[in-house]
Amino acid sequence: MIYLFIGAGSSRNLFRGRRHFFLRYWLRIFSLNMKNILIGFVLIVLVGLIPKTTFAEEADASAQLKTTVYSADEQSDAQYKVAAIKKVLSRYNSPLVNEAETFVVTARALNLDPYLLPSIAGVESGFGARYIKPTHNVFGYGVGRIPFDNFADGIARVGYALRFKYINKGAENLAQIGHRYAGGSTTWAPKVQNYINAFEREEKKLKTFFELIKILSYTRRSVML
Repeated sequence: MIYLFIGAGSSRNLFRGRRHFFLRYWLRIFSLNMKNILIGFVLIVLVGLIPKTTFAEEADASAQLKTTVYSADEQSDAQYKVAAIKKVLSRYNSPLVNEAETFVVTARALNLDPYLLPSIAGVESGFGARYIKPTHNVFGYGVGRIPFDNFADGIARVGYALRFKYINKGAENLAQIGHRYAGGSTTWAPKVQNYINAFEREEKKLKTFFELIKILSYTRRSVML
């Protein structure tokens, strides 16, 4: 949990921590790029496992799974999303909290909303609180009975399915995805959207906090000059 204390001596401690924050920031950029490469590799392997007839229908798959090294600004945006996912999942004591980067990297590789997969997990399994063990299937995919090697494998495979078996085949919004994914349910999409909204609110709060840090830092430098 992030706290902001401004009082006697606290601003000094705040700025003292900036050096460590930026060090962690650049380390996280490196980490996310490496994870992007690894997830991209997993997704490319998935393409190889698809039958040739299916692959022919999805000829642009390899192009859409192209691994990209992002700019610092794009990495910064991704890190906010990773932090927002971790923050929300931690409130639910979710076993998926350590997969926050996997959610974001997979979403970016497949051009999905980064909050879609964790939100589906929220609706289907309470963010991993209840699922058929040991399937690691926290998405209710295939009535929750399709097994995955681990949570990261499930994220990659369900993300791939959402892109190429749902969205690319005409499911243009949550309601249409939910109609097929949840057997015609009319409540599935609003529930998923509620979780997406929660992640977006958390991201906005984090951005506001760090913007305040930047303002305070700039003000302090100006005073020292």
